[in-house]
Amino acid sequence: MVKLTQGAILAAGRGQRLRASGATFPKALAPVCGEPLLVRQARLMDRVGIKEVYAIVNSEIFERIKRDRISLLPTVKLVVRDTANSMETMLAFADYIVASHFVAITVDAVLSARDFSKFCTSAAEKLFKAEYSSQMGTPATNDRTFGGIVGVTRWQGDPTPLFTTVSPDAEITSFTQGHQNLVTAGIFAFSTNIFALGSVARSKGLNALRQLLALMVEQSVRLGTVELDEVVDVDEMADLERAEQMLREAGEQNSV
Repeated sequence: MVKLTQGAILAAGRGQRLRASGATFPKALAPVCGEPLLVRQARLMDRVGIKEVYAIVNSEIFERIKRDRISLLPTVKLVVRDTANSMETMLAFADYIVASHFVAITVDAVLSARDFSKFCTSAAEKLFKAEYSSQMGTPATNDRTFGGIVGVTRWQGDPTPLFTTVSPDAEITSFTQGHQNLVTAGIFAFSTNIFALGSVARSKGLNALRQLLALMVEQSVRLGTVELDEVVDVDEMADLERAEQMLREAGEQNSV
């Protein structure tokens, strides 16, 4: 069975809103259920069998990891880059990802281990539809492949959401700032072909991951979706409390 074998964690942001709300630590090291967000995301990937994980962090985060002797799994490869924005962080993975497809997650997207596993399984099935069909002895019903899969969830009041318009067959038709039921959840599975959009994105002056996603749709990259139960986007200290409450309700009292 085809699997997603490489992972990427976007963790280079400074977390200005989190600091403004009282945090004394960078967002990647914010504690949730007893462990830093960066550590949690890596553990989630390891749990589903992703054995090579690249995490892009900024210089401050790297120095804090060393100073505080934060342990990371052997599967995690830290990349220190003071990238200008989230789009540049995503595009920087082009230098490290060698598999045809990979799972990517923003460090501040908190979801249950159950939802993470659901996303990876469903994303692999959608991305490798022809391979799965062949293994099952059934013909593929659609010869137009996905360039990526985006985790989506019901809007819970996040003040800066990226709303999505999704077709009846669970494909994204547009991203919008206008109110829709579903928002992006900060977890993705992409073909490495998306890195080729870097030059176009820069020529257009784009400077955020959400703008890169919109460019994908504009460039006819087919994006499927996997709907998740609940995802907390950590931007402020209160979000850490929400995340811990959500994980307790999911039966995750401590680490994954």
